[in-house]
Amino acid sequence: MKKYDVVIIGAGPSGVFCAISLKEKSPEINIAIIEKGKPLKKLLLSGGGRCNFTNINAKYGSCKPFYPRGEKFISALFNSYDYKNFINWLKANNIEIKQEEEGKFYLKSDDSSQIVKLFLNKLKEYRIDLINAVFIDFNIKDFTNNFCGENISKKNCSFIVKFKKENIDQADRRIKKESLNETESKVEKEIKKEELNQIDADFLVVACGSNRKILDLIKNKGINVREFIPSLFSLKIDLIKDSGLAGISLKNVAIKLCPSSNKVSLEKKISINNMNYREANNLKTDNRGQIDFAEADESDYIEKNNIERNNERNSEINSKKNNEINNEKNKEIEKIMQNIQKSKNIYLVGDLLFTHQGLSGPVIFKFSSYFAELLHYCDYKVNILIDFLPEIKEEGLEKDLQKRFHSGAKIIKNFSNELNLPTKLWIFLLKQASIPLEIKTAQISRQQVKQVTNILKNFKIVTDGRADNKEEFVSCGGVDLKEVGNSCQSKKIEKLYFIGEFLNIDGVTGGFNLQSTWTTAVVCANSILKSIIYK
Repeated sequence: MKKYDVVIIGAGPSGVFCAISLKEKSPEINIAIIEKGKPLKKLLLSGGGRCNFTNINAKYGSCKPFYPRGEKFISALFNSYDYKNFINWLKANNIEIKQEEEGKFYLKSDDSSQIVKLFLNKLKEYRIDLINAVFIDFNIKDFTNNFCGENISKKNCSFIVKFKKENIDQADRRIKKESLNETESKVEKEIKKEELNQIDADFLVVACGSNRKILDLIKNKGINVREFIPSLFSLKIDLIKDSGLAGISLKNVAIKLCPSSNKVSLEKKISINNMNYREANNLKTDNRGQIDFAEADESDYIEKNNIERNNERNSEINSKKNNEINNEKNKEIEKIMQNIQKSKNIYLVGDLLFTHQGLSGPVIFKFSSYFAELLHYCDYKVNILIDFLPEIKEEGLEKDLQKRFHSGAKIIKNFSNELNLPTKLWIFLLKQASIPLEIKTAQISRQQVKQVTNILKNFKIVTDGRADNKEEFVSCGGVDLKEVGNSCQSKKIEKLYFIGEFLNIDGVTGGFNLQSTWTTAVVCANSILKSIIYK
């Protein structure tokens, strides 16, 4: 069995940068990365292919408003490695950069393949083994070569890492299966029959993004995790979808959660797989999966008592599971409701884009990030308020409109230029406010002025779901931050590390998520090197 100092699961930004950071400081260290797909695929797509790799606010203290989850944890790590450190690393490797609005940093070339090529060249230069395979599991072995049982936190452990290699046909079929979302393909069954490959590792780093299967595996090792749910996405809104507004974009629009009517939507359906016992005698069952003794043969009655006891036991198990799940669900809902109350007066400001499905743009991405958990539990159906003119107070806008409406004889539908709003959007808003389109501004009543003011400042809209986006790749959730120390090492299993998106850290759009991958990768690498030195 081949032995490595460090094995990294996942060849995404965090995994690859962790390997590079280890080799830069300790060239003799032996590293392997296990990756089933194409390395750095997400990095190639980031920033619309331009790679928004960090942000000027990704530093200690000032980063907190930009990380809805994990803000304290990542802020502390920025003391060790922040946006300046990564920028200096790029410059040292002859990569030119530029700063754009909102503190975003991009490659000067506007081509993310430039940084991907740099990373891949580093892997070759440092002779880091890239194993194209499917990671399966790992076992923990102590210094006597015995497998650790319940005492998994035992020191001086190493890891037996199991994986399965794929040939080209299998890989192609697996990718097709994943795209079709099938439950289990023939190739999976074929791979299961193959012999497992194994390698030995002193240190194991899990850097596999939002991989749900591996998260479940980690959970089964006794480590607390948070379910992966989408973050940074567009919203489906049927009212807008059919309005003909697609393509309209606005600068500096404010949106706010409307909390009063979201409470009723918080009940999330949780399905439980009922265990129905069907004994070997082909007993018939009714539509509830219960044994139908009326139609059973006489010989079947011998098993009747045992089956009834099994059904009773099954009912008790399901009842217990139901109670546990409901308690967990209620705790989640309670936390979310507390966050809603805190969020009553939070306005998020940014550019807004009308799409064929609803709303998108930076301000919507911010909203979906801050309220990712709420939206998930509400099945993405909430009420929001949109302020199209956030720079003007409502009282001031009403007085201004009253004055301007009555100082001319324009038809109301032609008034959009006065407010710097697109004509289509203005007409749409007037219809929503029940204002006649042909009425002259001088004829508008005080009540109608209030209606126009209210729809410009507090346009209430209901979301109908999460917009379809095949390139969506930011999630919240992952390993609970209480499970790791400030080096990203597990508190329960020594020498096991979690980095990047696999930790419950996520930021708003603007380079914050990539910076957290660079930072956790370097902090992890430094911790491993320190452990090796003092070994």
